[in-house]
Amino acid sequence: MKIKLKHLLPCAALAFGTASHASPPLNDLASIQRSLDAGHRVSAVIDLSRCTPEGTGQPSQTKGGLTIGSYRVLADSTLAFSDSVVAVSADNKPLQQVLRYRVKPDGSIAFTSTTLSLPDYAQVNQVSFRCAIGNGVNFIGSPW
Repeated sequence: MKIKLKHLLPCAALAFGTASHASPPLNDLASIQRSLDAGHRVSAVIDLSRCTPEGTGQPSQTKGGLTIGSYRVLADSTLAFSDSVVAVSADNKPLQQVLRYRVKPDGSIAFTSTTLSLPDYAQVNQVSFRCAIGNGVNFIGSPW
């Protein structure tokens, strides 16, 4: 039995959907945790210009994002996850940046960025911001 490729393409499009289908945002902690617990891909997109600096910190225009890999749900239902990036400073010295997120049951988010020098891991800088789900940090889920 011969099957022509032109006959398979419409079937493939129906089976797998289209790339233009946008995933809806996850607007509360419960929906974020349900997506993660179901094994879905969840991305976090941060815009620090919409967050409040903690302590004596300065406002920032930094934006970024990550796909949540490992995560923990703490006893108080806080969702905790982090990311780590190795970079090079303006004077060509190696750095490691650790980005820590804590999503609280009330929807507030504590974000901390700690920069360490390498290879000694001495702290170079630490900044903290207070954000919220949908205000500074958006979560997008996808079953793929």
